[in-house]
Formats: sequence, structure tokens, C-alpha cells
Amino acid sequence: MLIFVSLPFVIFACGRGVSFLIACVLTTNIRKSSKLF
Repeated sequence: MLIFVSLPFVIFACGRGVSFLIACVLTTNIRKSSKLF
């Protein structure tokens, strides 16, 4: 029962982590491209 209750929180945490990683990659790419100009 506890697994089913904590499952949405785990999925939410994973989603936040993935979105955070994507945001970091996007910001680093923007910084690299801005250095070229």
C-alpha cells in the first residue's frame, strides 16, 4: 500500500529532475552559442 502512495511522488520527483536537467542543458547551450556571437 505504501508503494502505491509514494509512487506518484517518485514520478513527480523524477519529472522535476528531468526537467531540471533539460533546463541546465538548454542554459549551457545558450551560453555557448552566445559566446560565439
